[in-house]
Amino acid sequence: MRPPFFLLAPEGQLASEAREALSAIPELRTVEDLRALQDETGAPLEGDGEGERPAAWVLLAPEVEEGQLAALLEVAARSPKSWRIYLLEKQTGEGVRARPLSLGFPTSVDRLVEAASDEDAPPILELHQVLEAVARARHDLNNPLTAALAEVQLLRMDVPEGSEEGEALQVVQAQLERIRDLVGGLRALRAPRPEE
Repeated sequence: MRPPFFLLAPEGQLASEAREALSAIPELRTVEDLRALQDETGAPLEGDGEGERPAAWVLLAPEVEEGQLAALLEVAARSPKSWRIYLLEKQTGEGVRARPLSLGFPTSVDRLVEAASDEDAPPILELHQVLEAVARARHDLNNPLTAALAEVQLLRMDVPEGSEEGEALQVVQAQLERIRDLVGGLRALRAPRPEE
């Protein structure tokens, strides 16, 4: 079952442009008030803890009142399911764009103080810090991984094909290549460049 899609926007120019840009989403519902965010049964969207689908996708126009935004973020943060919240913005000379608002996970104030004063402290689980940690890990894994793969390939050249050692080295090489592919897949988890 697909999550519900909401455009939370008071009537205005951006809401009209956003509706047009998002017209390919047949389930999109435009609402002007947070209380209108309900599932198909009419129940409030606070998540039920089941499954992996997000409780809702909510697209916000910048004109949404601050109180509504704060209430939405509070409901989303308390939900056992993940919500996807996007702030719509108009770029000069471009169409409407959507900026994801990452809620991250709650942390203690003491942990925040530690992270602010010690750059070696574990990252706060917030999108930008997690992306930085993923980029560092990807970079740090690539060098030893490349060296290990090269050494296994060299060892395989010195071992007769079909031997027990050759088969064992082939398994090791396949696993290293699998790790290489997984690490390479992390390239998608990076902060976009300004021109993107």
